[in-house]
Amino acid sequence: MKINYQHRALQYHDPLTGEYNENINEDGNIYVNATYEVCGTCQGNGHHFRSDLDENNLMDSMHEDGDYESIESYYRGAFDETCNQCSGERVVLNPDLPKWAEELIFDWQRFENESRAISDAERRVGA
Repeated sequence: MKINYQHRALQYHDPLTGEYNENINEDGNIYVNATYEVCGTCQGNGHHFRSDLDENNLMDSMHEDGDYESIESYYRGAFDETCNQCSGERVVLNPDLPKWAEELIFDWQRFENESRAISDAERRVGA
């Protein structure tokens, strides 16, 4: 299936050749093939343990307290939440990006992370 993919790092032309690509429109979107894959966050269950709790500490605490009712509730999914990656759909769309688009996005993310680190360092020293 073809999908419309957009990322701020993408340009209107192919940076390798400098030519316009028929897959990129004037908004900077590219049309790429994509496949559905099992969600890596919930392993296809549609739910996972709540992200605001520490699963290991919770289980240790329940075992220490002898709270077997809560342990049973844990195994029934009482502490689960709908997967925040797939929204409970159990699958995610995985775009097949061209190599040049992957490189642009990787470089953009690295630049953003470096800029954020510099900004945080300046804030820590009072700048």
